[in-house]
Amino acid sequence: MSNRHKFVGSLITILKHNKDGSYRTQNDRSKSLIEIAKQLYQDGYQLEHIRQLKPKYIWHLVESWKSSTTVGCLPQNSSCWDERSDSCTRKRGFLRRTLPMTLV
Repeated sequence: MSNRHKFVGSLITILKHNKDGSYRTQNDRSKSLIEIAKQLYQDGYQLEHIRQLKPKYIWHLVESWKSSTTVGCLPQNSSCWDERSDSCTRKRGFLRRTLPMTLV
């Protein structure tokens, strides 16, 4: 089993223990976290377990999201992503509300 599969497996284990929200919220959370794991691996970070996640990886993700065309949205987050117009419509300012002022 590759490190990527172990990392995603550790995410899934955590998600099984976190049953907050509706089924759709749980599904959206799962998809978002798995997309984040995939993005970290595409960018060359070879994490084996979620416990290895450090603030520098989060900073990297935030910087890559800020430089992308979908500023303010988590990748594939169905609660804020509007596929018709390729823009974030319902949750404008998502990053601004959830991240410290120094990031945004």
